[in-house]
Amino acid sequence: MFIFTSFFVFLFGLIIGSFLNVLILRHEKRSLSGRSECFFCSKKLRWFELIPIFSFIIQKAKCRHCKNSISWQYPIVEFVTGLVFVFIFFFLIRSYSVLEIYDILSLNFITSFLILIVVWGLLIAIFVYDLYHKIIPDQFVFPFILMSLIWLFHFVDSEKLFSFPNLWDLFMGLFLFLFFASLWYFSEGKWMGFGDAKLAIGMGFLLGFSKGLVAFMFSFWIGAFIAILFILINKMPLRMVDKYFPKNFKKITVKSEIPFAPFLIIGIALAFFFDLDFINTMIFLF
Repeated sequence: MFIFTSFFVFLFGLIIGSFLNVLILRHEKRSLSGRSECFFCSKKLRWFELIPIFSFIIQKAKCRHCKNSISWQYPIVEFVTGLVFVFIFFFLIRSYSVLEIYDILSLNFITSFLILIVVWGLLIAIFVYDLYHKIIPDQFVFPFILMSLIWLFHFVDSEKLFSFPNLWDLFMGLFLFLFFASLWYFSEGKWMGFGDAKLAIGMGFLLGFSKGLVAFMFSFWIGAFIAILFILINKMPLRMVDKYFPKNFKKITVKSEIPFAPFLIIGIALAFFFDLDFINTMIFLF
């Protein structure tokens, strides 16, 4: 029964993923209201051209009217959002030890689900937007911070939250902010953006102390791996780079400005969904 329910959760995630695409692409460019249209020919799109993933496949990744290619961002964001919503669903089933299907209709379960889909919807939007524009909009990150704080007070008993050692969870956002803000300040923005420092506040509230450390550690490891990958790729002959990698990939070097938010969000996802606390992770790795 849970598998059957998760299918509808996935479909719901596809719909929200479609909205996230609109949110990302229209941010500071045009209003969220109004019908969707082709970016190339400005033709208003019909409802059957807007079905998440399926329209992309049926139309063979091209606009029905002008035949220009449709960005792969659309189906990827929709699919990832659907997948993340399923992860949220099973995360809550595990966290609340749900045994019967009617338990997911409880007010506590539904509230938790609604909070987390907003949290992760914002994280997906931040991931994609920072990847494209190398900036984290305040309109995305401040709601993420607020919803993460709401999650902390909702998920952790308030009486326990203000007692040791859970008090560390409450202050983890501040600790992470001070670290990333210091990197931003002393490097004059060369090592880290201030948006990453703001993102770290919500990261601390969402994960708490132990999982926050794991996410912090994995984000830097992933970032280092990508940096080394760029070094190796840029040592390859130009003809091989042009053949196997996207256009202008050779222009990306270790000195290039690389957005860090996607690495942070991957680290957050690993720590959150796989319940990785710092001590057990260190024991496993070393």
